[in-house]
Parts: sequence; C-alpha cells; structure tokens
Amino acid sequence: MAETMDKKVLEAKLKKFEKQEQLLQFDHFSNSDALELGLKLIAEAKKRGLSPAFDITVNGFKVFRYGFEGTNKHNDNWLRRKANTVNTVHKSSLHEGTLLEYKGMTPAEEGFLPADEFVFLGGGFPICL
Repeated sequence: MAETMDKKVLEAKLKKFEKQEQLLQFDHFSNSDALELGLKLIAEAKKRGLSPAFDITVNGFKVFRYGFEGTNKHNDNWLRRKANTVNTVHKSSLHEGTLLEYKGMTPAEEGFLPADEFVFLGGGFPICL
C-alpha cells in the first residue's frame, strides 16, 4: 500500500514539474532578461532567508552568476552538475531526479555519466524559448 501511495505522490510531482516547464517558457530571453531574473531570484532568496548560488547561462555563455556570502567552490560544482543535467535531459534537475525515482532507477542505469558530472536534485531549470 505504501509503495502505491509513493507512486501516486511521485506521479503528482511529475505532473507538477511538467506543468512548470510548460508554463515557464519565454518568447525571448536577452541578457537584460537574465539580469532581471537573477535579481528577482536574489530578492526572493533573501526574503526566504536562503543563501543559494545562481547561474544563468544562455547558449553556453554565463550571463548572470551570483553567490551569497558563504557560497564557495562546492556550490560552483553543484551549479556545473545541475547545468549538465538540464542540458542533457532538457528538464529541470528535480524533474529528472523524480522521474528516476519513479522508475526505480539510478542515473547509471539510465545511462548517464558519473555522479561527479550530473546531479538530480532541485535547482537546475531549463530556459526554453
């Protein structure tokens, strides 16, 4: 019974992520848009008392990057691995991680590169035009 409930919870999450990715698309996305989005992310993180690192990359060029006090090389590595995931599967890193969990598979079983190159947790989100 618990496994069925877990599958239903995961299915609901997957539908939510699919909807987010459909809704959060842009007609255009300029460097100015990246700056505006990045500043909004910083403001929201401050309101919530969070201190993440942000990276907005367009066609391989880092247009916006910010790390709160206390972020370090570890955060840089996480950003890189999340970007690798998003650029490979064209979904959010959390969406792909939840999909793997739903399938009962590990990234290696799905055919991905090693964990030091990819991460399947929240944070990485595709910017789609």
